[in-house]
Amino acid sequence: MTQSPNHPITYPTTKTIHHVEELHGEKISDPYRWLEEIDSAATQKWIKEQNALTFSFLEKIPQREKIRARLTELWNFPRVSTPFKRGKKYFQFRNTGLQNQDVLFVMDSPYDQGRVLLEPKPTD
Repeated sequence: MTQSPNHPITYPTTKTIHHVEELHGEKISDPYRWLEEIDSAATQKWIKEQNALTFSFLEKIPQREKIRARLTELWNFPRVSTPFKRGKKYFQFRNTGLQNQDVLFVMDSPYDQGRVLLEPKPTD
């Protein structure tokens, strides 16, 4: 499906709400604030509808699996942040390559192997 006068894209409806918040003395309008409630039924419905539209296009790309394999290959390398000190301890973020989120390590010195302090787990 491509966008054209004969085949217009029908996007899912995104509701807006009246939400005004005062931050640092400034009134800020945030009509999409409801989307920040990630676990709400309305937000989950919106995400599902948006994903359905997106994947209806992505799934038609003939080279999609080849692109996915190449991107996975490119992203699959270990990464570490520069150690940073807080109090008497050093901290460092590390990622083995394809982890969705970095793991936080704590160390006594920036040269130690350290130990895992926080390792986010996927919710899927």
